[in-house]
Amino acid sequence: MTGAIAADLTVIGDIRDIMREGGALIRDEPYSEFLLGLSVVGLVATTATVASAGSGLPARAGLSLLKVVKRTGRMSAGLTRDLTRAISRAVDFRRLRRTLGGDLMSDPTVMRRGLASAVDLSSARRLT
Repeated sequence: MTGAIAADLTVIGDIRDIMREGGALIRDEPYSEFLLGLSVVGLVATTATVASAGSGLPARAGLSLLKVVKRTGRMSAGLTRDLTRAISRAVDFRRLRRTLGGDLMSDPTVMRRGLASAVDLSSARRLT
C-alpha cells in the first residue's frame, strides 16, 4: 500500500493508470471510471500540490489511498457508488476520451493541460 501511494504521489501511478484505463476508454473496451477518474484528478491535484508548495498533499494522498482501497476490494459498495458519482461530476469522460485519443500525449505540458481541461475543479475539490 505504501508503494502504491508513493507511486501516485510521484505521478508514476497516475500516469500508469491513465495509460491503462484511458487506453481501454479510447478503444471502447471496459475500463474503470473510478480508477481513471481518480488518476486524472490526482494528476491535476499533484500539479496544484507542487504549485502550492505542498499544501495540497493531504488531499493528494487521500486520492491515492482511495485507489489502493478500491484495488484491494476493501471498499464498500455504498462508498464506491457515492465516490463514482462524485468522480463522474468531477471528470468529463467525453472530453477526456478526446484528449487521450489526440496528439496531446507526446508533450507532457500539453497533456497536463488537456487532462486538466477534462476536470471540473469545483467538483474535484469536493471529491478531495
